[in-house]
Amino acid sequence: MSKSAVNKREGVFLPAYARAAVYGVVWLPVLGLVAIFVPKFEDLFSTLAETAELPAVTEWLLWFAGMDKALFFLPSALVLILLMSADIGVASLLHGSGRGWLYWIWLGGVVVLGIVAAAFVTTALLLPVLKMSASI
Repeated sequence: MSKSAVNKREGVFLPAYARAAVYGVVWLPVLGLVAIFVPKFEDLFSTLAETAELPAVTEWLLWFAGMDKALFFLPSALVLILLMSADIGVASLLHGSGRGWLYWIWLGGVVVLGIVAAAFVTTALLLPVLKMSASI
């Protein structure tokens, strides 16, 4: 059997570069939002933070973005490194075990988690704006 042939028992696994590309497409926008756009909203939300009208989720996001910037974006880089390391571990654990379908569930879960994280960051930024527009 040739190397490119797929054993039905093992399932089809993506090569490492393809998995890295998938993670980059899903997670880099989230990390970019946190690193670039969230600090720009800090001045806008400062008056809400002083009057304690800022939602807790937005306060947490602003805190994380400030910490991320103060630590030279190391926390964001660690999130991406941990995800990719976990993926390598899961792929090597499941490869050849006859449970290749679990790998696709893992990959789908990480992709869905990235989409949820992007929605979380966007929602945390929009909640105070909606609150300010509702009070006008």
